[in-house]
Amino acid sequence: MMIKFIKINMTKYYPFRIQFNAVVFLLMLLLFHIPLWNQSYDYRYKNLDVKRFDGNSIRAKVSNYGYLFEEIWWLGSDLDPGFEWPMGSGINAMYYTGICLAAKVDGEIRANIAGESSTYYLPGAILSDIYPEDPAYPSFRIHKIERGITDSWDYRNWPYQYGAPLDSEGNPLLIGDQTLWCVFSDNDDLYEKYWKSKPLYLEIQQTVFGWTRFSLREEMLFLRWLIINKGVNQLDSVYFCLWNEPCLGASDDDKMGCDSTLSLGYYYNETNYDEAYGEAPPSLGFQILQGPLVYSEGDTGIFSGRKIANHRNLMMTSLSPSYGGISGQWTGPRNPLQAWYRMQAKWWNGRQMTYGGYGDNPSNPPTNYLFSGDPGIRNWLVRAW
Repeated sequence: MMIKFIKINMTKYYPFRIQFNAVVFLLMLLLFHIPLWNQSYDYRYKNLDVKRFDGNSIRAKVSNYGYLFEEIWWLGSDLDPGFEWPMGSGINAMYYTGICLAAKVDGEIRANIAGESSTYYLPGAILSDIYPEDPAYPSFRIHKIERGITDSWDYRNWPYQYGAPLDSEGNPLLIGDQTLWCVFSDNDDLYEKYWKSKPLYLEIQQTVFGWTRFSLREEMLFLRWLIINKGVNQLDSVYFCLWNEPCLGASDDDKMGCDSTLSLGYYYNETNYDEAYGEAPPSLGFQILQGPLVYSEGDTGIFSGRKIANHRNLMMTSLSPSYGGISGQWTGPRNPLQAWYRMQAKWWNGRQMTYGGYGDNPSNPPTNYLFSGDPGIRNWLVRAW
């Protein structure tokens, strides 16, 4: 499934990154009560890093190359759950989540993804002349800090020079009770990847954090991305999404829905019983709390924690699935144009999806939000996977 957040032009609206174009996303992941690529290994991949957020009831894998919650066996992982809830149960609630971006560059559609057995992202920042730093630098591993621990290697070597945030006293910024930070980019000169697209030259600074001290937040995980255009081209009509593959325990009975008024996409069990979770299985949701900033006269938006007059934050603009059990246009995109359309809830020919059924009945009203409406009313004919 693809949760599409936004459509923007990356223009120089923001005074805090005057030399580059930048947007910030803040997303909350909440719980209600495979091989990755087919290219040869080389030096660029030797600093791939995976650490776990385990600061509350969620135990989740985080990477420095665009993937979240993935069971990454080829890195020597033990194939334990990528997103375990509750922690210690051994039950997986998500196969993986990957970042996906698409934009027009001088009329050419480019798209990148961490998903569908490939990743376009490499650890590390991009220099001002669009060349990447060496991905093998220790600063580009994932840095994990925790409340009350100030003598760890990650705390003492906090890579602030590459954008890792600091508090008002110049110390590593701990958000919540546990914070994980890394930086990666799509600046890779090998285009022989899944969608065979040229890079967008985007640097992505990722922060993952959560709380243990508040009962409501004990079942939430927060994700924040600072996305900076470090290329020489303006990116027009940028789309950002999360490519998700759900697995609420046993995955064969998962369904999905969305609430556009809450900028919320969610998964739930088709019945009140799951083979892994048993009775009353959980639901899993992705909610956008703060989208990118765009000009909007008279409104007030937020960027990097500061209020910006005459701007507003965009929220979710669409939700649509890629379905493995049906052939044809329901399957995942195979090129940048198909990805571009899918991020707008359009079929491969550019036709808008429609409400109800399989989303392809031209007699039904068009919609950007598949699987919206009351989950108890069976208006949709496909599952979440």
